[in-house]
Amino acid sequence: MRNRTKPALVGLFVLGGLVLAFVGLLAFGGLRWFEPSQQAVVYFNEPLSGLSAGAPVTFRGIEIGSVSRLAIKGDPDTFSVVMPVFLRLRPADINFTGQDSSRRLDIDRLVTNGLRAQLRPRSLLTGQMAVELDFYPTDPVTFRHSREDKDSVTEIPSKPSDFQQARNAVEQFPWKASLEKAVVTLESLTSLSRTLEGELTGVGDKLHATLDESRALLVQARGTLSTLEADAGSALGSVERLGVEGREQVRARGEELEQVLERTERVANNLEDMTHPRSSERDDLRTVLRELTDATTALRRFSEKVERRPNALLFNDGEDSP
Repeated sequence: MRNRTKPALVGLFVLGGLVLAFVGLLAFGGLRWFEPSQQAVVYFNEPLSGLSAGAPVTFRGIEIGSVSRLAIKGDPDTFSVVMPVFLRLRPADINFTGQDSSRRLDIDRLVTNGLRAQLRPRSLLTGQMAVELDFYPTDPVTFRHSREDKDSVTEIPSKPSDFQQARNAVEQFPWKASLEKAVVTLESLTSLSRTLEGELTGVGDKLHATLDESRALLVQARGTLSTLEADAGSALGSVERLGVEGREQVRARGEELEQVLERTERVANNLEDMTHPRSSERDDLRTVLRELTDATTALRRFSEKVERRPNALLFNDGEDSP
């Protein structure tokens, strides 16, 4: 007798496998289907290429949610288009109040204190993007829909990405005016170069002539300096010879002067001895002077006698003769 497979048992086995697979997905797949979430919307003023549903929402690098969907909304009257990005945030991963983290986030209060959303690249190779939340209190706030609508999703203002800021800076740069100024500057430089070229045409020849004259003057100056050097050497030699001769003559005359001084000193000594009151030479000198005086007196009388009688020299009449 063959065993028959019971359909109920097979069904239970299959159901148990599905339950185990579901539990495995919850445990190991990181799925948080039953965690509380909170919706928010962001309007970006830039292309959303690289951003898709399921992209992470992070706060300073920590994942706190994901992008639930992207949409396109247009105005049929103006044909203006906006692209809202809906976010699914997990309040359990964020706690700014110190209370139970399972409560809803006060997004309006966070926005008032500077909460902004910004696109950040997840990978430069793949070009995938993520939404980064952070506080920028000084950035202006611009909302795309009325905050008084209670049925609308809470909006988080956006902030241009770094790439968009660089792109805006490049677009806002006054390229046209700068290029026009550059063209005007180049034209001015061209005109200046032409003017200088025309003015400097004959300057080269003048410079060559000036250099030739300068070389000739330098040669002449070298010759003059050589002559002056020779004359100066000769003059210095003459001065040295004169100095030597002068020293020799002074030395020779010095000896003669010493002899003259010695003689003068002896004469002075003799005169001093002769003029001394008690000197014998002085008495002799007086005697000699007295005798000379007497002789002079006798000669004077004799000359007077001869003048009166010239023949007195031939005939002696008994009068005193000299």
